[in-house]
Amino acid sequence: MRWPSAATAVNRALLGGEVVLGCGMPDADVTGDRPQAYLGRTRPGDGVHGCGQQPTVADTGGAGKHRGGNGVDVAYRFLNDGEIAIHDDRWLTYPWGVLGGEPGARGSKWLERADGTREVLPSKCHDVPVKKGDLLHFVTWGGGGWGDPLERDPDLVGLEVLQGLVTVDGARRYGVVSDEEGSVDADATATMRDDLRADRDDELPVFDMGPPMEEILANAMEETGLPAPKPPVPAP
Repeated sequence: MRWPSAATAVNRALLGGEVVLGCGMPDADVTGDRPQAYLGRTRPGDGVHGCGQQPTVADTGGAGKHRGGNGVDVAYRFLNDGEIAIHDDRWLTYPWGVLGGEPGARGSKWLERADGTREVLPSKCHDVPVKKGDLLHFVTWGGGGWGDPLERDPDLVGLEVLQGLVTVDGARRYGVVSDEEGSVDADATATMRDDLRADRDDELPVFDMGPPMEEILANAMEETGLPAPKPPVPAP
Protein backbone atom coordinates (compact mmCIF):
# COMPACT_ATOMS: atom_id res chain seq x y z
CA MET A 1 0.00 0.00 0.00
CA ARG A 2 1.30 3.44 -0.92
CA TRP A 3 0.51 6.16 1.62
CA PRO A 4 -0.56 9.53 0.18
CA SER A 5 1.93 12.34 0.56
CA ALA A 6 1.58 14.96 3.27
CA ALA A 7 0.98 17.52 0.55
CA THR A 8 -2.16 15.79 -0.67
CA ALA A 9 -3.69 14.33 2.49
CA VAL A 10 -4.18 15.18 6.12
CA ASN A 11 -1.24 13.83 8.13
CA ARG A 12 -2.22 11.11 10.57
CA ALA A 13 0.15 9.67 13.13
CA LEU A 14 -0.42 6.65 15.35
CA LEU A 15 1.61 7.08 18.49
CA GLY A 16 1.89 3.90 20.49
CA GLY A 17 4.04 0.87 20.89
CA GLU A 18 6.84 2.92 22.40
CA VAL A 19 9.52 1.04 24.32
CA VAL A 20 7.87 0.48 27.71
CA LEU A 21 10.34 -0.80 30.26
CA GLY A 22 9.32 -3.73 32.39
CA CYS A 23 9.34 -4.66 36.02
CA GLY A 24 12.26 -5.90 38.02
CA MET A 25 12.88 -9.65 37.80
CA PRO A 26 13.86 -12.27 40.40
CA ASP A 27 17.50 -12.29 39.28
CA ALA A 28 18.05 -9.00 37.47
CA ASP A 29 17.08 -5.37 37.04
CA VAL A 30 15.64 -3.90 33.90
CA THR A 31 18.69 -2.28 32.33
CA GLY A 32 17.05 -0.50 29.40
CA ASP A 33 16.14 2.73 31.15
CA ARG A 34 19.12 4.69 29.84
CA PRO A 35 18.33 7.42 27.29
CA GLN A 36 18.04 5.95 23.83
CA ALA A 37 17.48 6.99 20.25
CA TYR A 38 14.03 7.94 18.99
CA LEU A 39 12.18 4.82 17.81
CA GLY A 40 8.79 6.18 16.79
CA ARG A 41 7.02 5.70 13.47
CA THR A 42 4.74 7.99 11.54
CA ARG A 43 2.71 7.78 8.34
CA PRO A 44 2.28 9.44 5.94
CA GLY A 45 5.29 11.48 4.89
CA ASP A 46 7.52 13.40 7.26
CA GLY A 47 4.81 14.79 9.50
CA VAL A 48 6.48 14.14 12.86
CA HIS A 49 10.00 14.65 14.14
CA GLY A 50 11.36 12.72 17.13
CA CYS A 51 13.29 15.22 19.23
CA GLY A 52 16.62 13.49 19.76
CA GLN A 53 17.09 11.48 22.95
CA GLN A 54 14.51 9.94 25.26
CA PRO A 55 15.58 11.08 28.75
CA THR A 56 14.79 8.72 31.58
CA VAL A 57 12.46 10.04 34.28
CA ALA A 58 14.22 9.44 37.59
CA ASP A 59 12.43 7.47 40.34
CA THR A 60 9.61 6.29 38.08
CA GLY A 61 10.75 2.67 38.31
CA GLY A 62 9.33 0.91 41.36
CA ALA A 63 11.80 0.37 44.20
CA GLY A 64 12.79 -3.21 44.91
CA LYS A 65 15.71 -5.56 45.39
CA HIS A 66 15.59 -5.38 41.62
CA ARG A 67 14.36 -2.01 40.42
CA GLY A 68 11.68 -1.56 37.79
CA GLY A 69 12.67 0.25 34.62
CA ASN A 70 12.22 4.02 34.61
CA GLY A 71 9.79 5.68 32.24
CA VAL A 72 11.13 7.86 29.43
CA ASP A 73 9.97 11.26 28.16
CA VAL A 74 9.61 10.97 24.39
CA ALA A 75 9.07 14.27 22.54
CA TYR A 76 7.45 14.58 19.10
CA ARG A 77 7.52 17.87 17.18
CA PHE A 78 4.85 18.10 14.49
CA LEU A 79 6.06 19.51 11.20
CA ASN A 80 2.63 19.77 9.58
CA ASP A 81 -0.98 20.16 10.60
CA GLY A 82 -2.74 16.83 11.09
CA GLU A 83 -4.31 14.40 13.54
CA ILE A 84 -2.88 11.91 16.00
CA ALA A 85 -4.08 8.84 17.84
CA ILE A 86 -2.58 7.41 21.04
CA HIS A 87 -3.10 3.88 22.35
CA ASP A 88 -1.33 3.38 25.68
CA ASP A 89 -2.19 2.40 29.25
CA ARG A 90 -1.45 2.98 32.96
CA TRP A 91 -2.48 6.62 33.20
CA LEU A 92 -4.78 5.88 36.17
CA THR A 93 -3.63 2.70 37.92
CA TYR A 94 -0.06 1.84 38.84
CA PRO A 95 2.20 -0.93 37.50
CA TRP A 96 2.30 -3.49 40.30
CA GLY A 97 5.25 -4.19 42.56
CA VAL A 98 5.92 -7.86 43.33
CA LEU A 99 7.08 -9.66 46.50
CA GLY A 100 7.74 -6.47 48.44
CA GLY A 101 8.63 -4.32 45.45
CA GLU A 102 6.91 -0.95 45.07
CA PRO A 103 4.68 0.10 42.16
CA GLY A 104 6.07 2.01 39.22
CA ALA A 105 4.90 5.49 38.29
CA ARG A 106 2.00 6.13 35.94
CA GLY A 107 2.43 7.42 32.41
CA SER A 108 1.22 10.76 31.06
CA LYS A 109 0.82 12.55 27.74
CA TRP A 110 0.39 16.21 26.97
CA LEU A 111 0.62 18.66 24.11
CA GLU A 112 2.59 21.89 24.31
CA ARG A 113 0.78 23.88 21.69
CA ALA A 114 2.64 26.28 19.43
CA ASP A 115 0.31 29.04 20.71
CA GLY A 116 1.60 28.52 24.29
CA THR A 117 -1.31 26.48 25.66
CA ARG A 118 -1.00 23.04 27.27
CA GLU A 119 -3.42 20.16 26.81
CA VAL A 120 -3.39 16.92 28.82
CA LEU A 121 -4.32 13.89 26.73
CA PRO A 122 -5.87 10.58 27.80
CA SER A 123 -3.90 7.38 27.23
CA LYS A 124 -6.33 6.31 24.52
CA CYS A 125 -7.58 8.91 22.09
CA HIS A 126 -7.94 9.47 18.35
CA ASP A 127 -8.60 12.25 15.85
CA VAL A 128 -6.74 14.74 18.03
CA PRO A 129 -5.91 17.77 15.86
CA VAL A 130 -2.35 19.09 15.94
CA LYS A 131 -0.77 22.13 14.32
CA LYS A 132 2.66 22.65 12.89
CA GLY A 133 5.05 23.37 15.76
CA ASP A 134 3.03 21.57 18.46
CA LEU A 135 5.09 19.35 20.77
CA LEU A 136 3.79 16.08 22.22
CA HIS A 137 5.32 14.66 25.40
CA PHE A 138 4.74 10.91 25.59
CA VAL A 139 5.93 9.87 29.07
CA THR A 140 5.89 6.12 29.51
CA TRP A 141 5.07 4.46 32.82
CA GLY A 142 7.71 2.85 35.01
CA GLY A 143 7.93 -0.84 35.78
CA GLY A 144 7.14 -2.23 39.22
CA GLY A 145 9.97 -3.31 41.52
CA TRP A 146 10.67 -6.93 42.54
CA GLY A 147 11.64 -7.92 46.07
CA ASP A 148 12.46 -6.00 49.23
CA PRO A 149 13.98 -2.56 48.43
CA LEU A 150 15.98 -2.74 51.68
CA GLU A 151 17.88 -5.70 50.23
CA ARG A 152 19.18 -3.74 47.26
CA ASP A 153 22.96 -3.18 47.19
CA PRO A 154 23.50 0.35 48.61
CA ASP A 155 26.48 0.95 46.31
CA LEU A 156 24.31 0.12 43.30
CA VAL A 157 21.73 2.64 44.49
CA GLY A 158 24.52 5.21 44.86
CA LEU A 159 25.68 4.49 41.31
CA GLU A 160 22.15 5.04 40.04
CA VAL A 161 22.02 8.39 41.86
CA LEU A 162 25.20 9.37 40.03
CA GLN A 163 23.71 8.19 36.73
CA GLY A 164 20.52 10.19 37.25
CA LEU A 165 18.25 7.12 37.41
CA VAL A 166 17.43 7.61 41.11
CA THR A 167 17.38 10.90 43.05
CA VAL A 168 18.82 11.47 46.51
CA ASP A 169 15.28 11.47 47.90
CA GLY A 170 14.41 8.41 45.83
CA ALA A 171 17.38 6.54 47.32
CA ARG A 172 15.67 6.76 50.69
CA ARG A 173 12.99 4.37 49.40
CA TYR A 174 15.79 1.79 49.52
CA GLY A 175 16.90 2.99 52.95
CA VAL A 176 20.04 4.43 51.37
CA VAL A 177 21.62 7.74 52.41
CA SER A 178 23.55 9.16 49.46
CA ASP A 179 24.78 12.54 48.26
CA GLU A 180 24.33 13.92 44.75
CA GLU A 181 27.60 12.32 43.64
CA GLY A 182 26.38 8.85 44.64
CA SER A 183 28.60 8.56 47.72
CA VAL A 184 26.78 6.34 50.25
CA ASP A 185 26.96 6.93 54.00
CA ALA A 186 27.18 3.30 55.17
CA ASP A 187 26.46 3.98 58.86
CA ALA A 188 23.47 6.24 58.18
CA THR A 189 22.17 3.72 55.64
CA ALA A 190 22.35 0.85 58.15
CA THR A 191 20.50 2.96 60.74
CA MET A 192 17.80 4.01 58.29
CA ARG A 193 17.23 0.45 57.14
CA ASP A 194 16.89 -0.77 60.70
CA ASP A 195 14.34 1.98 61.40
CA LEU A 196 12.35 1.22 58.25
CA ARG A 197 12.23 -2.50 59.01
CA ALA A 198 11.05 -1.81 62.56
CA ASP A 199 8.17 0.37 61.31
CA ARG A 200 6.70 -1.97 58.71
CA ASP A 201 4.76 -5.23 58.69
CA ASP A 202 6.75 -8.42 59.09
CA GLU A 203 5.30 -9.91 55.91
CA LEU A 204 5.68 -7.96 52.70
CA PRO A 205 2.79 -8.02 50.20
CA VAL A 206 2.93 -10.37 47.24
CA PHE A 207 1.55 -7.58 45.05
CA ASP A 208 1.58 -3.83 45.70
CA MET A 209 -0.99 -2.21 43.44
CA GLY A 210 -0.64 1.28 44.89
CA PRO A 211 -3.38 3.24 46.68
CA PRO A 212 -6.93 1.85 46.96
CA MET A 213 -9.07 2.38 43.87
CA GLU A 214 -11.41 4.70 45.77
CA GLU A 215 -8.48 7.00 46.55
CA ILE A 216 -7.17 6.84 42.99
CA LEU A 217 -10.55 7.82 41.56
CA ALA A 218 -11.06 10.61 44.10
CA ASN A 219 -7.67 12.16 43.27
CA ALA A 220 -7.67 11.53 39.52
CA MET A 221 -8.23 15.11 38.36
CA GLU A 222 -5.76 16.62 40.82
CA GLU A 223 -3.02 14.07 40.16
CA THR A 224 -3.40 13.40 36.43
CA GLY A 225 -5.29 16.37 34.99
CA LEU A 226 -7.98 14.01 33.71
CA PRO A 227 -11.41 13.20 35.18
CA ALA A 228 -11.92 9.82 36.80
CA PRO A 229 -13.54 7.28 34.48
CA LYS A 230 -17.11 6.26 35.17
CA PRO A 231 -18.12 2.60 35.35
CA PRO A 232 -20.12 1.34 32.35
CA VAL A 233 -23.85 1.00 32.75
CA PRO A 234 -26.13 -1.47 30.96
CA ALA A 235 -27.79 -0.17 27.81
CA PRO A 236 -31.49 0.55 28.30
